[in-house]
Amino acid sequence: MPLNPLELLRETYCVAPSPAVAPFVDHFRRVFGESLAAVVFYGSKLDDQLATDTSFFDFYLICDDYRRFYRRRRDRWLASFLPPNIYYLELERPAGGKSTCKYCVISLADLKKHVAPDAKDFYHLGRFSKRLAVIWWRDTFERDEVLGACYQAMETLTPHALNKVGAVFTLPELIRRALALSYEGEVRLEKTDEKVEALYRAAEPFYRAIWAHLLEQYRAFEPELFRPRLPEDDPETYYLRRPASLHAAQLRETAALIRRSRRRAKARWPKSILLTDNWVDILLAKVERTYGVKLELTPRERRWVLILGWRHFFRLRREGKIR
Repeated sequence: MPLNPLELLRETYCVAPSPAVAPFVDHFRRVFGESLAAVVFYGSKLDDQLATDTSFFDFYLICDDYRRFYRRRRDRWLASFLPPNIYYLELERPAGGKSTCKYCVISLADLKKHVAPDAKDFYHLGRFSKRLAVIWWRDTFERDEVLGACYQAMETLTPHALNKVGAVFTLPELIRRALALSYEGEVRLEKTDEKVEALYRAAEPFYRAIWAHLLEQYRAFEPELFRPRLPEDDPETYYLRRPASLHAAQLRETAALIRRSRRRAKARWPKSILLTDNWVDILLAKVERTYGVKLELTPRERRWVLILGWRHFFRLRREGKIR
């Protein structure tokens, strides 16, 4: 029976919030009310084997309209430039202590635009093509619209992932290439190869099912790019028959989008700094939990971090910890 991708996404993604996550969902619903269309849970906390003691909960809040969602004019205005808007939130735990999350805000219209085939960077393509959880939705229409955006992100990534593999490749190789693309388009602290492998292992059956479907769908649209299957072929091995000149042009196209993604990632930094009061502490904590490197800033460096903090950036860059 042919795979129904929407049904697979519903079965895999649509889950009730866990006790650790439920207080955040309750907070978002209380604060944003009817303007909130869906809550998406993603990132390392989604899987126990990926999370660390210092990991944040990561959410996307999907809204209808920024004017209804935000009370502050500043936030409405910033939302129109390189979405999403990113915020950090701490909630008191009933038993004591705090739970911390990062949440991104984007409208459904902007999300659909940023995962379309003409998307201008890999930012949302990367996030919404990876396995995630839709833990609350206002109604089934919004739920399926978000799931549709996830599937569209995977479809948009498919040709770029194919551009990054050789003439003979396996399904797992293609999946890993697709998972890595968003990291190539950002300035990141993560150890990319280890991160990609951990993501793949955490949801291997799902990725194999959905990407096998995506690949067969792409073969149906572009049959001339693939060698016809032979009876003795391994079912998970694929053979491309693209001329070297065509492959070179395809690689240039993907490389150009990666470069643009990195430029746009840096252009998002000022907005993140403006919206996050403790962004320096968050960045230092990320360096420490990723590499075990504890950076100590002097009071003067903290005050003028955008001017005096570059020596730490260049040190990490020289050591290969920032890519």
